[in-house]
Amino acid sequence: MSTSAKNAPLLVVAGERSGDWIAARALSVLRDGGEVSAFGLGGDALAELGVELVAHVRDLAAIGVGAVAARLGAWVSAWARLREEIGRRRPRAALLVDAPDVNLPLARILTEQGVAVLQYVGPQIWAWRPRRLRLLASRTRHVALVLPFEKPLYDAAGVRASYVGHPLLDAPAPAARAATRLGLGIGEGAPLVALLPGSRRGEVSAHAAPMSEAARILARHGVRTAFVPAAESASPAELELARGAGCVVPGGAPDARDVLAASDAALVASGTATLEAALLGVPLAVVYRLGFASRTLARALVDAPYVGLPNWIAGCRAVPELLGVVEGDRLARTALELLEPEAAASMRRDFDGIRAALGPPGAARRVAKLLREL
Repeated sequence: MSTSAKNAPLLVVAGERSGDWIAARALSVLRDGGEVSAFGLGGDALAELGVELVAHVRDLAAIGVGAVAARLGAWVSAWARLREEIGRRRPRAALLVDAPDVNLPLARILTEQGVAVLQYVGPQIWAWRPRRLRLLASRTRHVALVLPFEKPLYDAAGVRASYVGHPLLDAPAPAARAATRLGLGIGEGAPLVALLPGSRRGEVSAHAAPMSEAARILARHGVRTAFVPAAESASPAELELARGAGCVVPGGAPDARDVLAASDAALVASGTATLEAALLGVPLAVVYRLGFASRTLARALVDAPYVGLPNWIAGCRAVPELLGVVEGDRLARTALELLEPEAAASMRRDFDGIRAALGPPGAARRVAKLLREL
């Protein structure tokens, strides 16, 4: 390899906040073996590692037909800047994390230019658009999978892939339950339900009102609630709505993981946080509210028995799923059911099986090894 090739940077593209975190962990481990310069698209975690960002994910994240359309201009601009920097810097390898709508087209361009592509977190081909497997086979050097049931599907399609474990298994231990509750102003004896409306602005907008209504109802039953959106994803009006309903709204610390671990139950927008709650042993329900246009599109495209990651890994409906039209009274009834001791104990037994199915920690180390091989 020439000196210029050795010094070529790594391209990192993480189009979502969760992807930003796991990409940063892998890059940090990779750098333990020597200095690696990197540029691309991501969030605060990658920026703190010195990755030169051409765009920040907070300006791009969207959910729902209308929200995606509203952010289209930002995505077009980010895509153009990314293409320009790829041509100028000529990376030797690319770590593309999740976000298949962005990363699959980008992988084609990179592969045509001779860049080795590692896709970290495979598209959810088990839920919809299985034809993406054919694209992955031709556009990537390897796919690092984070869900154990995916590997046979990729093998059958001839896609070079390996199961690296789930990044959440490498997450640091949460703060002590008593300390978190003290910080929230909630005593140890009071039942606490965490309300996690999502990491995208559109998700928070969809869930803030029904979750706040649920909080009002739960307060009448002596149940405390904590409303914990991702940083900068909630508007001041949405935060005030939650406070007005009696929710505690943490201001930075404790973070969502700490609040989850200190809670007795949780209502969680569909996504990685549902698996995080399960791994922390917190009884939960998966929540996802969509507008009419998005619901219609989802029915046409998605043919899957489950939405929540805990259910996919368990292979059964281990946690309830509240989807589509989601109202506050339904959320409150579900939360009260989750607080029942027998229901909570049964769910935690299922969580033990989910944790065992994921295997040992070390995803970041395995991904860094794959990158070195590329």
